[in-house]
Amino acid sequence: MYDTLIVAIMLCIAGNMKVFDHIYVMTGGGPGRSSMVMAQYAYDNSFIMFKLGYGSAISIGIFILSFGIILLTRKIMGGKKGES
Repeated sequence: MYDTLIVAIMLCIAGNMKVFDHIYVMTGGGPGRSSMVMAQYAYDNSFIMFKLGYGSAISIGIFILSFGIILLTRKIMGGKKGES
């Protein structure tokens, strides 16, 4: 049961970092930029303002942040490296 809880938490973290479509369709990041998330900011920089390198750097930042949160959660939950 404990392993199932860990997997569910990891999937929730990964899913929450990828939220883009609902916010983009409903508000487009507005009013202003009040509901903009990092994925939408990367999209706007890449495909609206054509700053492809900056949008790519933001996407890598999202990956690093997600990976860090997952590692922190695993450490708090007591996950070990050789665990199977």
